[in-house]
Amino acid sequence: MAFELQRQYGLGIFDSLRASACYLRNENREIISTDKALDEVDGINRIDLRDY
Repeated sequence: MAFELQRQYGLGIFDSLRASACYLRNENREIISTDKALDEVDGINRIDLRDY
């Protein structure tokens, strides 16, 4: 799945691994990150750490 996300959304390896783990393991599909590239991933809700 990480490779698919990397190819489809142009994510780096670490972002694609974190996004796939979030998608598969987190029922709310929320990820805490300052990386706006994750906003493009369908089904993932990014929470910006700088908002807190």
